Amino acid sequence: MDKKHKIGRNEPCPCGSGKKYKRCCGAERQTDVRGHKEIDHFKLNKEIAYKGKIGRMREEFCKKYILRKQAAFQVIEQGIKKQTKALDETITCHKGCFFCCSQYIGASIQECEAIVYYLYHHENLFADFLRAYPKWRADVRKNESLFQRIGQLYNKAGSGFAEETESSLMRESDRYLAQNIPCPFLRDGMCSIYEVRPWACASVVATSPAEWCSSSNPNKPRIYTVYSKWNKEVPLYGKSTALVFSPLPVGIHNILIGGTAFLSKIPGLENLENEALSDSEVRPIIQRYLKSH
Repeated sequence: MDKKHKIGRNEPCPCGSGKKYKRCCGAERQTDVRGHKEIDHFKLNKEIAYKGKIGRMREEFCKKYILRKQAAFQVIEQGIKKQTKALDETITCHKGCFFCCSQYIGASIQECEAIVYYLYHHENLFADFLRAYPKWRADVRKNESLFQRIGQLYNKAGSGFAEETESSLMRESDRYLAQNIPCPFLRDGMCSIYEVRPWACASVVATSPAEWCSSSNPNKPRIYTVYSKWNKEVPLYGKSTALVFSPLPVGIHNILIGGTAFLSKIPGLENLENEALSDSEVRPIIQRYLKSH
């Protein structure tokens, strides 16, 4: 057989799958955009995010997750008010208060995926984040060892905090706060994703003067935390039960630029990228991007 023989699109795929070449390895070659640096991957991933079977699965997950989170915020708020009222104290945290918005915020991939959905549906916030992220990441790299250490502690803690791990996490987090690196979602002193803000932000309030939460203030703030039973991560798309934590901005950026290629790295989702990119609804969009570069 001539090794240079070109395989017809309707011929059996040589990999032995039993499928036609155009629906197997041929489709993967036509939709492989990972090596094309000229393509705007942020724009492409946004366009195909909720297309096809995998896209609709992602969209359904995000919608349900956001509704669940917003319902949980009410539970958390009630719990915090009950806790502070018993102590005859008043909550000083509010939307627009930004003194603690330089904290290290860890989040699960589930939470990052839902916030990506929110950004995709708020074009101005999506663009703002992409502009702010490079500076935030550059500032963080100046303290990369500290940054990575906190991430390791988050993942070590998992769904439950051992006392020693929690103590180390608090100590390292205080060191990070002292670096005064504003969250890339902060806009004019306000959280731009407040409606879907991280669990870590919604679960903590202070009753001391707001400025006490600043790393430069010598006073120690009075802080209260309420973890709702709602704050238990659900399986990603009903498939992956892996509990993977990431610094919130990094996790979101990875999904924005990597799309299903990044999500396929999560245990239990290894075939997600192939399923998504080979979908008949998605392939024409990718082909359009490939032809334009």
